[in-house]
Amino acid sequence: MRQLNIVGSSPPSQPSRKIQTLQAPPDMAPANVTLRTASETSLWLRWVPLPEWEYNGNADLVGYRVQYSRTGTRGRSLTHVIADRQEREFTIEDLDEWTEYEVQVQAINGMGTGPWSQPVRGRTRESVPSCGPTNVSAFATTSSSILVRWFEVPEPDRNGLILGYK
Repeated sequence: MRQLNIVGSSPPSQPSRKIQTLQAPPDMAPANVTLRTASETSLWLRWVPLPEWEYNGNADLVGYRVQYSRTGTRGRSLTHVIADRQEREFTIEDLDEWTEYEVQVQAINGMGTGPWSQPVRGRTRESVPSCGPTNVSAFATTSSSILVRWFEVPEPDRNGLILGYK
């Protein structure tokens, strides 16, 4: 350190002892969080890891927490912890077909958790319906035609857009 006045600066002082700031939870969320469809039952999540100067603690204890839930279902989320601070992607598996999910990521260290990223949304791919139509009935209407009636496949069992019936 030097002292300054109008005439100039003093010679430097002796160096101080080395001091390190206190550890704290991360104060920023991972950046550029994106979510892509991977399959009928999985989504692929990517993010930019925290820069090393934002760890705010022991680098060996830095990781990420992923939180995900069906869109619109408050309070029913699942989490997964990723212990590797260098990791930048994660495949969320065992999801429901043709379902939209909301996902967030946060950095964690030995002192606590950082803020959540902005939520991103993604939908799993379509799959075949889980069941067929119910209450199917057929009636002869003429000598050359019949009338077939049925109830639609229930919404939770459609697993995509119904394009028609055969």
